[in-house]
Amino acid sequence: MMGIVLYLGLYILVLIFLFIAIVYISSLFYSLLKGAPYVPTRTLLIRDILKRSGLKKGMRFLELGCGDGRVVSIAVSDFGATGKGIEINPMLVATARIRTWLNRVDGVELVREDVQHTELKGWNVIFLYLFPALIEKLQSRLLKECARGTVIISHGFRIPALESRLFDTRPGTPYKTYYYRI
Repeated sequence: MMGIVLYLGLYILVLIFLFIAIVYISSLFYSLLKGAPYVPTRTLLIRDILKRSGLKKGMRFLELGCGDGRVVSIAVSDFGATGKGIEINPMLVATARIRTWLNRVDGVELVREDVQHTELKGWNVIFLYLFPALIEKLQSRLLKECARGTVIISHGFRIPALESRLFDTRPGTPYKTYYYRI
């Protein structure tokens, strides 16, 4: 009898694990279909990218497509910025909130929203790691809505409409990082 209970308990745990795995993987495909898959960036690389941007205490930092929230969390915890992360994938927003809470990072707002509808006014630094097709949809808004002096960091892909405003490029493996100033 005890063997049957253990077997049944193990079976239920496996089913729960498979269910969670299927939901999580499905949510990653959802992100991909919406314009950018979840690809985490290494912590040391994030610190260097943000340092080169001139991010300082008291500045406002926006991350478009924040995934698990590590970039916006580092902007807040290490640089003293006020941060907001935008992510369309509800599973990743939940992950980011848990990660932020576990790391005890205050001053981070995490929002489930399509980056195409995000307010771009009022930010000092905007970070994005998005596919070119989505960047193309955002680039005219970046020019129109961002104030003079706003730094736009694009990790991985250039922003064609901002090429004349490129002020720095960080070489990297596998992706370069591009810095633009409006």
